Amino acid sequence: MQNLGARLLRVEPGLCEVSLLHSERVSQQQGGFHGGAMGALADIAGGYAALTAAPPDMEVTTVEYKINFLASFSGGELRAIGRLVKAG
Repeated sequence: MQNLGARLLRVEPGLCEVSLLHSERVSQQQGGFHGGAMGALADIAGGYAALTAAPPDMEVTTVEYKINFLASFSGGELRAIGRLVKAG
């Protein structure tokens, strides 16, 4: 999260919101947000949302995710909200 430049905005039981400012570090060749950066932001939000329901001595990891990009996004700030649907 730190290497990406993402910021933690909100954490509640079963919920996490993170943001990422557009920069050259997270851009692709046409100047928009890189799909990998957008996927990583979604993964971070989902992972931390899941972690809120885990016991204190447990870690969580992503096993699989799929993203369909419907439009490009450039400039500004990207936000991702992870919501826990089912623990376990």
